[in-house]
Amino acid sequence: MIRELERREREKARKLWEAVFPEDSERFLDAYAEIRRDNRITVAEEKEEFLAMIHWNPFEICYGKIGNLENRTRVCYIVGVATRADVRRRGYMRELLVNGMREMRRDGQPFTFLMPADEAIYAPFGFRTVYEQSIQTGVKGVFCGQESVSEAELSLLAEMSEAILKEKYDVYCVRNPEYLSRLIREMASEDGRVIRLGSGEVPEGYCAVWPGERPEVRELVCRDSENCAAELGLLPVRERPKIMFRMLDMEAFVRPLCSEEHREILLHMEDPIFVENTGDFRLIVDKTGAMLEELTEGEVLSAASLEAKPEERFRQVTPELLTDWMFGITELPWGQGIRRPTKIFLNESV
Repeated sequence: MIRELERREREKARKLWEAVFPEDSERFLDAYAEIRRDNRITVAEEKEEFLAMIHWNPFEICYGKIGNLENRTRVCYIVGVATRADVRRRGYMRELLVNGMREMRRDGQPFTFLMPADEAIYAPFGFRTVYEQSIQTGVKGVFCGQESVSEAELSLLAEMSEAILKEKYDVYCVRNPEYLSRLIREMASEDGRVIRLGSGEVPEGYCAVWPGERPEVRELVCRDSENCAAELGLLPVRERPKIMFRMLDMEAFVRPLCSEEHREILLHMEDPIFVENTGDFRLIVDKTGAMLEELTEGEVLSAASLEAKPEERFRQVTPELLTDWMFGITELPWGQGIRRPTKIFLNESV
């Protein structure tokens, strides 16, 4: 049976996490349970035993713009994908993942995302790698003596961070005081800190860092992050964690597209998981954003009879192809001149 857990049952789900991810400390799990009280946990259960689970952690994100307005929406970050060792390869993870994504689609979420242990696990479900996290390392002692962000500064720092990210990126998790407070507690659970950048009364940004022989910077947010990283002697790690997206609601997914000229493109989508995304559509794009219209049978027949006009032909797409194009991984001849939300900044871990 697949179901969502009630709050009183979460301790039992934690035991499955501990069994599958023994590297996570008790301190981290205590912090995670506290800072992620807002998430959903779905489980596969038999005879009151949890066999597999997925955590669906909500984030408010900026997903490009619609016209001149920010397109803010809610998406879920998939974490804690775990199956008990003795019942693996029986389809529990697949059932949980597909059912959960269908629920997210019904909620109108444009996509979901995750950090895969292995990209090959999620590729069959239509997930595509669109981003590598901007993790950096430095030399020992580089952050010694620098102050941590204080709770009193969170509102100012959130406002500043939001302005910086809005200017530089199309897709990112919205920074507010609650987000930064959660980040501070999450970092502290693994002996990390969120360090204040700048020496003035008002912080100039922040740096989330795990100390040690080779300090690891989870993310650096300030106006001139490249120069700041150079001054601190930070270098990108060679193997950076990857982030994969899966399109959910096709209509919500294409909304941030924009074009100076009015464009109408006929698409035929095949989605093996979501029947709602399968069919023939007209993608309409202009300065104000994009919309998607599902075509009637008559409209499909009429369009198909105009094969002499290249602009009237149906373009064959899949969730994978549309995702790759949407975020700049690939180019498509019919997509030339359409602006897409290609600049991504997603360094979340839980």
